[in-house]
Amino acid sequence: MRFPAWKNRLSFRKLLFPAFLLGAVFFVASLGLLKTVQRPLSAFGSSFRSLWFHSVAEDGSVLGNRTRMEERILHLLEKEASCQQLETEMQNVKQQLGFFDRRPLERIPASVLVQAPGPLNTFFIDRGSADGVEAGDPVVVAEGVLIGKVLKVANHHATVLSILDPSSRVAVAVLNRSHSLGLVQGMGGSVLALHFVPQEEPLAPEDLLVTSGLEPGMPSGLLVGIVNRVQADPSAPFQEGLIEPILDSKQYHFVSVLRSRPYD
Repeated sequence: MRFPAWKNRLSFRKLLFPAFLLGAVFFVASLGLLKTVQRPLSAFGSSFRSLWFHSVAEDGSVLGNRTRMEERILHLLEKEASCQQLETEMQNVKQQLGFFDRRPLERIPASVLVQAPGPLNTFFIDRGSADGVEAGDPVVVAEGVLIGKVLKVANHHATVLSILDPSSRVAVAVLNRSHSLGLVQGMGGSVLALHFVPQEEPLAPEDLLVTSGLEPGMPSGLLVGIVNRVQADPSAPFQEGLIEPILDSKQYHFVSVLRSRPYD
């Protein structure tokens, strides 16, 4: 453990003084005066030992207090992070409820259990076929933000494929003046790719993408992403785009599964 420089200087001075005192004793002894000063030196030695051990104990107390303070700071930081996460989740649930008040869609509330292992960008939720979940059902958070589709279903849990996975495809519409259609594909990282937008269609950064509703079981108007960059090649029949997701789905624990088919 490293100590501050002032503590090193203090410790050196505490060691230097006894050395000087010992030299003085030998000098006095050589002059035959040891008996004369023995009693005062003995009394001073007792006081010095008391001061020495008190200082060492005090230094230990300071170090102990510092350790406890560091532990307290870490605890407060963890508590603050937990409060921020809770606030994010509360806002997420509030936004979901507001979205479903405006959109009369059948939903199944669920909680994310864990990110699934393996090469696919997937996660598990705590609802399954016994709850009405089916493969292909969209999964949303916040105000109708699409984060994935149900891939596989068991009785009491399901696997959701994130829209960020390269095997994910979502039919989308661009909220521009002509409502251009395209297809969004995951790229395996934190961004998406937009394909098949005709060259003559307007496409620009900051354009918003939503689901088109042209694929089975997927309602229109779910938020997907924002155009970050347009890659236009005049010789190609279609434009390409780089898309940023609306949010980071890994920050959310509570999700809603949209039923692709009504209850029987």
